[in-house]
Amino acid sequence: MIDALPASRTGAGTVRLGRLGPFLLLGQLAWPPRARPAAPCSPRCWLGGRYWMWFGEGTIHAATSADLRHWTPVADDEHPMHTPTPGQWDATLVEIGAPPVRTADGLLVFLINGATASSPTDVHYRCGQLAVAETDPAKVVARTTEPWLRPTTFEDTHGLVSNVTFVEGLVHFRGSWFAYYGQNDTTLAVAVC
Repeated sequence: MIDALPASRTGAGTVRLGRLGPFLLLGQLAWPPRARPAAPCSPRCWLGGRYWMWFGEGTIHAATSADLRHWTPVADDEHPMHTPTPGQWDATLVEIGAPPVRTADGLLVFLINGATASSPTDVHYRCGQLAVAETDPAKVVARTTEPWLRPTTFEDTHGLVSNVTFVEGLVHFRGSWFAYYGQNDTTLAVAVC
């Protein structure tokens, strides 16, 4: 992984990350990649002759469909593909943030959200990543052990729900990655890499 430097404001609602980290290092790809991904992937990807969808709040699940209307969960509710990690930044809950990006080496990399809660009023939401192989898209093959984005600004730490950064979108535009995220359930911002 690459160590993160503190983020800095470059304008209203914009954060520029000092360095790209901590991001997964996957084969030849340092995430976010310095080049375009092999192909963008919507929330529902066509893999192995069927559509795949990833979802869940608290835990992450996968489902497949042949027609985008009828979905079959890959596993039952008791066996999600990814669960909170005790003692880590995502100890209380995990969920999918932005749709995955396909890498040239056959991985799907997701931006995810995780939280820790020491009490009902002391919850910290952060953003991380996980990867699955296109050949087995229901099995996590890598995850970040530290969040790449955490509450640091006034807007992240004060509001309707304090201490929240919650990624929901990712766009590659003119050589940069724009990760759109919620701040304290009140405002939106973008991290630019």
